[in-house]
Amino acid sequence: MKTLIYFFLILFLNTTCTFPQTTFSDGFETGDFSKWDNNVGATISNAYHHTGNYSAKFCGLFSVTNKIVKNNIQTSYMKIDFYVYATDFGEYYSYLQFGGNGLVWYYAITGHSQGDIYNCTHSLVNSPTIYFPLNYWNHVTIERISTGFLYVWINGVQCVDGATVGSCPYTDIAIQGISGSSVWGKMTSYIDDIIINYSSVGITPISSEVPNKYKLSQNYPNPFNPTTNIKFDIPKTSLVKMTIYDALGREIEILVNEKLKEGSYQVDWNASKYPSGVYFYKLEIADLSVRAEKFSDVKKMILLK
Repeated sequence: MKTLIYFFLILFLNTTCTFPQTTFSDGFETGDFSKWDNNVGATISNAYHHTGNYSAKFCGLFSVTNKIVKNNIQTSYMKIDFYVYATDFGEYYSYLQFGGNGLVWYYAITGHSQGDIYNCTHSLVNSPTIYFPLNYWNHVTIERISTGFLYVWINGVQCVDGATVGSCPYTDIAIQGISGSSVWGKMTSYIDDIIINYSSVGITPISSEVPNKYKLSQNYPNPFNPTTNIKFDIPKTSLVKMTIYDALGREIEILVNEKLKEGSYQVDWNASKYPSGVYFYKLEIADLSVRAEKFSDVKKMILLK
């Protein structure tokens, strides 16, 4: 019996330690806004919900804003995934707004299917054409990577591929519905199943010079406790993935999984929640055009507490 208990305890510990605590879920399934730092107008509704029993409801009438805000930790990477259901659009400026650090990205979703993206200084950088079918749950994914590029998918179709918005020093996530200058403008929308991922791992460009080959360097310091940095070079824009494995070859963290421009980079890894031992880090580079592997390398490091 003791052996069985120890087995499940070890299984639980391994499971909880495998994924870094970087995910925020909305809490709407129980009709609870408490996971949001403040709620300045949005309400809970059980009339429309994507899954569970509830969603957040926004009703904009003539410049009235309904908003929920989550104040995140300082982060250079963030990905927000959610579903939106809109029932009415107004005559002029009815829109939904999804912001980070004020208005890092901003979509005016009107009958003209016009979206506007602003950077960290609130300057317009892109106006993609987007489309949300009415009376339908639309799946939206917005990702800002650490090098300051923004990517957007709507119902599985990519409509923004690398808009330059910059790396803001912090990220406040604001989701709101509002109606603009027309007295006839109105919008009722519902937001559900929000998942926000923000990385606590820092990836930093360390040189503007273009390397002449792919390279993965030995981490430093090594042995380390509890943090270390890993440098790598890429001579052209590529899909980059860096994964940490334990001594048994089990994947425990993904430090990088994004498109990066050519250059030299440094990734920091904090292993404070892991025990002393041998770990491995693997760099995988894929060609953007065909998604085929171009480079792969693995190195060993030692955590000594």
